[in-house]
Amino acid sequence: MCIRDRNEKADWVRQQLAERIPILSHVDQPIIDEVSALYEKIRDLHQARRNGMWWQMVTNAFAPALQGRFDYVVGNPPWVSWETLPEKYRRDNDEHWVRYRLRPDSPLNRRQASENVRLDLSMLFVARCMDRYLVDGGKLGFVITWTVFQSELAGRGFRRRHLPPDSIYSFLHIDDMATLKVFEDATNQTAVLIAEKITSDRKTIPVTRWTGIQSQTIPTSLEIDNVREITIRRNLFAEPVDPTDEASPLLVMPRIGIESTRPIRRRSKYLETIREGINTRGANGIFFVEVLSQEGSFLRVRNLPEEGRRRELWQAEGLVEKEAIKKLLRGEDVSPGEARPSLGILLFHDDEHVSYPLSPSEARDYYPEAFEFISQFEQILRSRHRFRNFDPTGENWLGIYSVTTAALAQHKVVIREIARGMIAAAVHGADIIPDHKLYVIPCKNASEADLLATILNSRVISYLVSSFSISTSITGSVFRYVGIPDLSEIEPEQDQELTIAKALGISLDAYRKLDSIARTEMR
Repeated sequence: MCIRDRNEKADWVRQQLAERIPILSHVDQPIIDEVSALYEKIRDLHQARRNGMWWQMVTNAFAPALQGRFDYVVGNPPWVSWETLPEKYRRDNDEHWVRYRLRPDSPLNRRQASENVRLDLSMLFVARCMDRYLVDGGKLGFVITWTVFQSELAGRGFRRRHLPPDSIYSFLHIDDMATLKVFEDATNQTAVLIAEKITSDRKTIPVTRWTGIQSQTIPTSLEIDNVREITIRRNLFAEPVDPTDEASPLLVMPRIGIESTRPIRRRSKYLETIREGINTRGANGIFFVEVLSQEGSFLRVRNLPEEGRRRELWQAEGLVEKEAIKKLLRGEDVSPGEARPSLGILLFHDDEHVSYPLSPSEARDYYPEAFEFISQFEQILRSRHRFRNFDPTGENWLGIYSVTTAALAQHKVVIREIARGMIAAAVHGADIIPDHKLYVIPCKNASEADLLATILNSRVISYLVSSFSISTSITGSVFRYVGIPDLSEIEPEQDQELTIAKALGISLDAYRKLDSIARTEMR
């Protein structure tokens, strides 16, 4: 039966089986059901042009029916975003995500959870194979994406390791190959997981971290002995960054680092106040401007179409009121301890219009020239998609999403979203507006902002954060695990190390020990 020529329902498969294998009887009904369901899934994948998944599905569908359970299961499950699969396939298999509790719950006291968490199909493969293919005490070895171990939300259910009805399996060993290019023409961060179908009270998980000596690319033609010659392997350990929350991201360090950082791995006061920077919802090319010159109380500006997503966008130049232009701070403008805005932003929000912008009539009254300039793009701005409380289709077409009191604060700290470890800077000035590639923490005064930035940029905090987070997505959730208290009332000591140790609630000797570990590990 050729998939490309068939679009029949499962009943057709049952008919074909009866005609071609007449020895099948009612006792073979479970196998017939498996084949029929498999056909429908393959057909759906074929129609969605996901043919590369067929082999894994065929193999995994027939193994339990024909062979029973195994002592060992080894494989490379598909690394596919669940949301990209056909809707019917997702509906048919949704019960498995519920059965294995793979959908991410929100960590305790989480302010807000995204509804668009990108789940990876490989997580379901691991849980299903552990449950269905392995004998008790059996072991599984899978090549899997490294991100499932450290993504804050998407990997929470996976790290829970639930097997119904009420047991868990164990992570025995993880090979971290995230910095190696293991697969040609792929940028995935690779890992190898060894798991055992047994409950364990082990506190830490052995981790082998592989790094390349020179080139990071590993040719697929090499034998393992050759691979060992061009790589370095380090023996590390992992445990949940929050020891009281088994689903929290895995912290990976030498054992001494894991033990030494436990006193500072706790919830920070700043978790409640950190926010994302502003987001134009696809209109960067309109709101982001280059300031060409100042002419009295006006600025000559031009918009930057190349910064936006709209191909039909044109470039315009004009004079606008100086008060309508703020300084735009992007991720690339921030380095440790330093923030240098490079562009301007047209902003129709202020302290009295935070969540929602000035109305068109107010904008026309306050900033007539800026309103005239932006009005030529009105239809494009109105065509932006609604998102949460952001609706530009009506009177709020001048608006920008995620404008907050934090973004408008006189004193604040910004943190880069994409970074290895922490990159933070204090910002002084309500006219400096951070964009969505930055996280923002409002501060009560300049001293608090300066001290917070200093602590965040310290080797200890940068090393801690890099050990449990994904470098392409540093989020505000790190403050769930980095115990920095309210610094607004702390008087800095003359000795900076003593100040940081005091803020973290540890002794100076303990801080210096951590700093020594961080210095060694971050070389």
